[in-house]
Amino acid sequence: MSKPNFGKINKALVQIESVKVQLRKVTTLEDLMQLADIIVQMEILLVTENSTGYNALNDEKKKVQHKITDLQKNLEMAESQLKDIETRLNKKLRTYKKTYEERILELVPNIDSD
Repeated sequence: MSKPNFGKINKALVQIESVKVQLRKVTTLEDLMQLADIIVQMEILLVTENSTGYNALNDEKKKVQHKITDLQKNLEMAESQLKDIETRLNKKLRTYKKTYEERILELVPNIDSD
């Protein structure tokens, strides 16, 4: 995961403060424009570095959401398989029950005749 470069951030903040001090001493429009350009460049650098951490976390969030989606699909498939197995078990149970009931009924008349 990519993290913001705090060295760059601190350097930019220091440079912005330095430029603010220089702004107080500016006498020409050209110097003012140069200093304003430096401030804008440093602000862009700050936004870029700070957004690096945000983007990395957002990417991690998407990966986790994808895992959750995959797990939900797998869970749904497993639940479907379980229902199918339960249906087959119940069918087998009914078949065995019917077979044994018939067998018991066959044996009952033989018990009475003894």
